[in-house]
Amino acid sequence: MRRFVYYNIGGAQNGDPNSATDHYRYMKGIWKNGAAMLFGGDGFNSGTTTLECEFMFPGDSDPLHWGTNGVDPGFEWTEVQAGNPPGDRRFIQAAGPFTLTPGAVNNITVGVVYGRSNETD
Repeated sequence: MRRFVYYNIGGAQNGDPNSATDHYRYMKGIWKNGAAMLFGGDGFNSGTTTLECEFMFPGDSDPLHWGTNGVDPGFEWTEVQAGNPPGDRRFIQAAGPFTLTPGAVNNITVGVVYGRSNETD
């Protein structure tokens, strides 16, 4: 996986993709208005850093800081810590970019694990 971004149902700049350009920008890890995703906050208005990132809310799952190009942001970033209000959100995972020559095959395996706790965050 090269990019992981969420978007809100509704919302202006971080909401539903409405065109092929919007979808492609999300796949590239940028917002609909062309702004880069930022580490911290909701990724759009981070309020904490101007550090660009490739994955939303990695928590402690990126100890080598691949999502911030090797830069240690100095804090863990989770959706709970960001204070995102509960809501109906969607996400996009993307791989690439890559070029396939005629007849070439590129297998991409994606797994999404979800577990909901009724007792904690």
